[in-house]
Amino acid sequence: NLSAEIVKKLKFSFPNNKEQKKIADFVSLLEDRIATQIKIIEKLESLIKGLCSSLFDKNKYDSFVKLGDISEITNGNSDVQDASLSYSDGMYPFFDRSEDIKFLPEYLLDKEAIIYPGEGSEFYPRYYNGKFALHQRCYAIYDIAPNFATRYLYFFCKTQNSYFVRNAVGSTVASLRLDTFKRLNIPNIPIELQKTYVQLLDKIETKIVDNKTVLKKYEEQKRYLLSNLFI
Repeated sequence: NLSAEIVKKLKFSFPNNKEQKKIADFVSLLEDRIATQIKIIEKLESLIKGLCSSLFDKNKYDSFVKLGDISEITNGNSDVQDASLSYSDGMYPFFDRSEDIKFLPEYLLDKEAIIYPGEGSEFYPRYYNGKFALHQRCYAIYDIAPNFATRYLYFFCKTQNSYFVRNAVGSTVASLRLDTFKRLNIPNIPIELQKTYVQLLDKIETKIVDNKTVLKKYEEQKRYLLSNLFI
């Protein structure tokens, strides 16, 4: 146990006041830049959310199709305890309900797909194209009908969290059922208009991803500096 006497006897080394100020000023500038980067991301996310809400307002459309009629939908067959947090050769992305991507030595599907967590408090999709593994309680939407763009469905699904929350079942952990996905109404619009939507939204999402990468670099830089400046 630590006592007051032990703490009092600890010895610390400090640079002179001028150097302390330089260090503090530099770290403060870096923290301000991180805060600015976070605001940039928040603005872009607000922009794409507003655009999606406007573009996919169901009151604008009079023709719909069921998601189950234009796609294949399946849940996974793997468990998180078999997954690795680090990548090595011969491993494939493993998706579960967490935001972190894990890895498995085998894959379930080699498809362009929309991936959904099957349980949780919120239900937002991921887009992936390639070989991947899937948790038992996650769903993949794939083999989309040729008159529907997968990215169009992905952006539309990003606006449907309230639908999935409303239709989730379970008293302790909210869970989604296959039928909930199959019954989802999709605005049936021409493929060329779908591509126009996708082109616009893709540009904004790319900016969001790029700015999140920049944010991660700034945060890594701050951690590195703090760990080395105070040795």
